[in-house]
Amino acid sequence: MGEQEAERKGQCLCGKVHFKLKLQSAAVHVCHCNLCRKHHGGPSITASCVANSVQIDSKDHALKWYQSSEWAERGFCGECGTNMFCKLLGDEPMYYGVSAALLDRQDDLFTEEHIFVDKKPHYYKFEDDCKKLTEAQFLAQFS
Repeated sequence: MGEQEAERKGQCLCGKVHFKLKLQSAAVHVCHCNLCRKHHGGPSITASCVANSVQIDSKDHALKWYQSSEWAERGFCGECGTNMFCKLLGDEPMYYGVSAALLDRQDDLFTEEHIFVDKKPHYYKFEDDCKKLTEAQFLAQFS
C-alpha cells in the first residue's frame, strides 16, 4: 500500500467528528469479543492505523473516550453515538483501530482475520476462509 493509498479520511454519522489517518495496511480485523460486541452492537470490524498519524477534528468536543478495560479505551461521538476508535493504553498505543465503515474509501479493504472466535454467539456467522483465532491463540501472540 503506497503513501497515498494509506491516507484516509472519515467522519461520524452527524459529522461533528472528522479524522484523517494512515492505515498500516488494507487489512481489516473482525473481533467477536464481548467488549467489542457490546460497543458496536455486533462484531467490531476495524482497520489498524499508524498511531501517530491520527488527526482528529472534533467540533464542540464531540469525541468522547471511554476506558472499557484496564488495557483499552474506545472513542465515540458524544452527539450521534457513532463508535469510532479503539486503542490499547500505554505510553504509545500498541494498537489504534478505526471502524472500517467510517473510512471515506473502502474499496481496497479486505478481511484478514477473525479474533476471539470462541466468544462469537451462534446467531451470526461469516462465510470466508481467512484466519480465525480463539481468545487464547490471539493473546498468545503477545506473551
